[in-house]
Amino acid sequence: MKLKKLSVPFFTVMFMLTCIFSSVLAFAQNNTWVQVHIRNDGNPIPYADAENAGDEYFYVTQGYIKIAEECYDLQGVEDHLVRKPGVLVPEGQTVLWYEIVKDRNTWRLHGVYSPAYTLIYDANADDAVGTTADNTKYHKGSAVTIKENGYSREGYEFTGWTTNPDGSGQRFSPDNQVTVSQLFSNESSNAITLYAEWKKNAGTEETGGKTTLGIVTPQKMSVRFEDGKIYNNGDSLEIEIGKTYRFQMCSNSWETGVYDDNGNGLCGTVVYSVKVSNRYNERSYDEATKTFVLPKGDPVLRTDVNSCFMAYRYHFTKGDYNKQTGIKNVVDTPLESLSVNLPLGSTVTCDAYKALKQIDTANVFIERGEDLALSYTDYHWEH
Repeated sequence: MKLKKLSVPFFTVMFMLTCIFSSVLAFAQNNTWVQVHIRNDGNPIPYADAENAGDEYFYVTQGYIKIAEECYDLQGVEDHLVRKPGVLVPEGQTVLWYEIVKDRNTWRLHGVYSPAYTLIYDANADDAVGTTADNTKYHKGSAVTIKENGYSREGYEFTGWTTNPDGSGQRFSPDNQVTVSQLFSNESSNAITLYAEWKKNAGTEETGGKTTLGIVTPQKMSVRFEDGKIYNNGDSLEIEIGKTYRFQMCSNSWETGVYDDNGNGLCGTVVYSVKVSNRYNERSYDEATKTFVLPKGDPVLRTDVNSCFMAYRYHFTKGDYNKQTGIKNVVDTPLESLSVNLPLGSTVTCDAYKALKQIDTANVFIERGEDLALSYTDYHWEH
């Protein structure tokens, strides 16, 4: 038996006068047992004249209702009623709209629950094309099937969905079955975004957009970019995302606090590369090519001991008391127990002093130590 289809839209009906019919009491008693169903698509539309109600609704719970008092109109009142249900619904849910339908010999209550949860799929990349959408309004007890990816991105492979754009949250693959409570751990929001994760194809260069690159160096050090500009700790510069920039490490003059190409300080011979990825969670350093790859979400070049420089400590084998060492172009005045950061790959001219009298000189090639757990290297004068 097909149910009668309502000729008056639901929301229009809600403004009609409440009417009480004696015929209602003939089939709706003080305690009427009903099955509670919710529309599969979440739309607030009254029951349709469907061949199979399961095509549009899914079962939620069952329970008793109170006496029906409100109705649509005289036509169809024996099959469709609108009124407040007294059934138990999933925890934290409230019925926004409802109708009671007599389906053969069973009363069915149809409704949409609040809060209605919305799932959003974000491409997580400015250069992605396409769309992935989910128009379903979920309730708290709903099961969610994660959507297939509808985005595409040249030079990248889609690897899954994540709850945080930097990839640090929950991770899901298409067709995964999850519950709303798993996704919506934050009760203050009824919408959650899943972000696409991408893996760069081999040999593909990342480009597009600009960002601000921050510079972090130890004290008395700086970086020199290939255009000749010098950046110290805390400085920043605007760069293109995906573009490779080359730089060298420098030790500043301790007297002036700066490095320049006119003899102040010391510039290393090792050439490094840095670029900012379009991805939010890609961070790496390749020792073979001396290349830093920084994530889009944290574009900060952090120069590192053992990778970019070494701290050298100078000593005398026969005791350090009242004896001094010095490095030309970095330290003009001999210092006792000197320790200074020096760029890898550089050769520095070092002088040894005793009572401010120079007693030795040597050219020292700066390289990292065999023990990478140490952040310094000791150099000893044979005096």
